[in-house]
Amino acid sequence: MNTIAEKEKRALMVLAGIFVILAASLIVVGSMSYQNYERQYRAQVESQLSAIAELKVGELVQWRAERLGDANIFFGNGAFSHLVTRFLQDPADTDAQQQIQAWLNIYQAHDQYDQVRLLDPQGVTRLSAPAGAPPVSSVVASHIATVLQSRQVT
Repeated sequence: MNTIAEKEKRALMVLAGIFVILAASLIVVGSMSYQNYERQYRAQVESQLSAIAELKVGELVQWRAERLGDANIFFGNGAFSHLVTRFLQDPADTDAQQQIQAWLNIYQAHDQYDQVRLLDPQGVTRLSAPAGAPPVSSVVASHIATVLQSRQVT
């Protein structure tokens, strides 16, 4: 009888060992599968974020090029430059002031800018569309001297 009990115990131990090995194998395989899935998912998300970032950079570059192109309309316009020179030399020249204001108003409304300003070399707003805009920000004011020296649209 002892031999049967011992055989049953041995069989039970073998079955328990097989169960432990299978359970451990499932845990290891499941863990490795999860880690693999996590790596692939992370790589996919990183790829998507990288693509979005590249698109946004392209949009910003395009936006900046458009804004510089808009500014070049004024910069390369001899008639507008002549009006500005007249107005800055003689602020009482109401004809020049009205013409410049008309340009600024049309440009602001047509291209849907929040505001368009004519600044003097000291950074003081001489005319703006819409009229009565607050003074320029300290960031803009700090760059005026550099922009004037460069003689380029910035």
